[in-house]
Amino acid sequence: MHTYLATDNNAMQSIAQFSKSKVQCLVRHRGGNYYATAKVGGKVIRRSLDTDDYATAKNRLPSVLD
Repeated sequence: MHTYLATDNNAMQSIAQFSKSKVQCLVRHRGGNYYATAKVGGKVIRRSLDTDDYATAKNRLPSVLD
């Protein structure tokens, strides 16, 4: 292993990929698209809502969660 990689672990900071919205189970990717999130079998599952508009994503959310 390179000594630079072994000694400089804090140099690489992670950027949040998803941010919460006002609606439960609805998150926004930093690229702009909205996703439905649910926990199934102990794992977080995300499904794209194929939109970057908040109102459209909010309307599509119930059908995706079913």
